[in-house]
Amino acid sequence: YDISFLMAKHGWHYIDYLKVDIEGGEMRLCKSILDGRGEWINLVRCITFEYHDRFVPGCAAVCDAAMTKAGMIHQGVLGELTMWCRP
Repeated sequence: YDISFLMAKHGWHYIDYLKVDIEGGEMRLCKSILDGRGEWINLVRCITFEYHDRFVPGCAAVCDAAMTKAGMIHQGVLGELTMWCRP
């Protein structure tokens, strides 16, 4: 399931916090945002990623670019989590 499907299924209008830990799949998710197919990101207030560059080199850079494009502000890194939030 994708995030838009889950939001529609449950009647969610926004997501306060989303943790993304999809073992390398985060690059595909973030590329969809960069390609203009991830409109759901505009409904997320804060998101954390557990990047898996060891499985998919470059995924952190792609996701960072996608979050910047989506207007998210980098909040920092705690352990293996990188957090982005709306201003």
